[in-house]
Amino acid sequence: MQKSETWKARHGVVEIICPNKTQLRDYDFQVIIGQGGCGSVHRAIHKESKITYAIKQYDKSKLIQDANALESVKREIRVMQAINHHGIMNFHDAIDSGAKISMVVEYIPGCNLYQFIRKMPGSRI
Repeated sequence: MQKSETWKARHGVVEIICPNKTQLRDYDFQVIIGQGGCGSVHRAIHKESKITYAIKQYDKSKLIQDANALESVKREIRVMQAINHHGIMNFHDAIDSGAKISMVVEYIPGCNLYQFIRKMPGSRI
């Protein structure tokens, strides 16, 4: 039985389509750059290409407890896979590592969107 199958047997099935072009061990995790209710965002460098990415990691045990969060992650992965626009960070991969779902996207240095909007003149956030 594979690792993800063992996890499914213990925690329930979370069906998310992940390309799994890469594996988490292919990345050198640097720092946490964000934290949320269902996971965290890390800055990581792909070991072979030396390209820096942002890796959003979602804890499957938390997703199972919140159907809305699970659907949101599924939708985010589908949308990110489908779009290609210069104003939106590029999708690289989604990895199902058993207990976590990780979405690998283009790393954009600087502040997050909330911080950027707060700095704008006249912001009411």
